[in-house]
Amino acid sequence: MKRNFSDGRKYSNGCKPKPHSNLKEDLAYIKAEINSTEKKWKKNSFNRTMRISEYFNIPPEVFSNNFIMTVIADNQVMIENYGKISDYSNEKIEINCCGKIVNICGECLKITCYTEDEVIIKGNVKSINFSCMR
Repeated sequence: MKRNFSDGRKYSNGCKPKPHSNLKEDLAYIKAEINSTEKKWKKNSFNRTMRISEYFNIPPEVFSNNFIMTVIADNQVMIENYGKISDYSNEKIEINCCGKIVNICGECLKITCYTEDEVIIKGNVKSINFSCMR
């Protein structure tokens, strides 16, 4: 069922501005409804991902926008689903991973293996720091 805005336009049942409101109030109400719907969708997207991964028996990280980091003792770091290597030296390696920056600091750091999906770093790892991309 369609109804009219205050200026005569049509809207669906999902968007119900106050009767006899002006155009600015109509637009503000619609924006609020869109934001509310987006928040609900984002909240439920994790549940959908989990259900899909369980149904097909596939790990959820395959569907998600996350990375997996495996640290073995203090001499090896493996990162799966990384973005790109943005800085590389013997003391510091910086990797962009899904909206985060991973800084690996240490001595004698070397990238021993990297593919499209994973990177392996070996050396004497002193610290691993995370920060958000700007």
